[in-house]
Amino acid sequence: MPLLRYLFKATQALLPCVAFSFLKQLVSMVLAIHQCGWLHGDLKPSNLLICGQDQLKAIDCGLAKKVVSGQCIVTSAGGTKVWNMAPERRNAGYCDLVKSTVWSVGVMYYYMIFGRLPFSSLKKAQRKPLKWHCNIPIGAKSILQRLLDPDPNRRVVIGDLEQLIQTHAPLSNI
Repeated sequence: MPLLRYLFKATQALLPCVAFSFLKQLVSMVLAIHQCGWLHGDLKPSNLLICGQDQLKAIDCGLAKKVVSGQCIVTSAGGTKVWNMAPERRNAGYCDLVKSTVWSVGVMYYYMIFGRLPFSSLKKAQRKPLKWHCNIPIGAKSILQRLLDPDPNRRVVIGDLEQLIQTHAPLSNI
């Protein structure tokens, strides 16, 4: 079942421990693809399947891009706007898809926790801080703040994702 369908069937945000379990798998998947020298290119819930025992699997690698020297610089915005268009991709010019992949992970994690997207538009994502509409574990908030930093140079780097989630793991997942 696609992750998106799973999220919509839930009718509300996921329990923080379930969302964190999916985040850990998503980060492992992103890092494995990156370590092979590639980026998925279109990370979004409908391109992630939930298989037996709630395992995530990536599908539809049609927009995959090669990573060169730790970067994947593109001039055009591809992928699905709502899920993987980091604020820096809104502007004309060059963009590093490695940094915007981290943004995509953050958007999906936010959606899992709150049951909605973090921003109503990319313009607002550049200008407004995240809003916290309910009580969430401090660790989840810390992770989201690092994943969804509108400045790509302050956003956590892809190689530090595992350390970030280990450092800020909710107590129920240790």
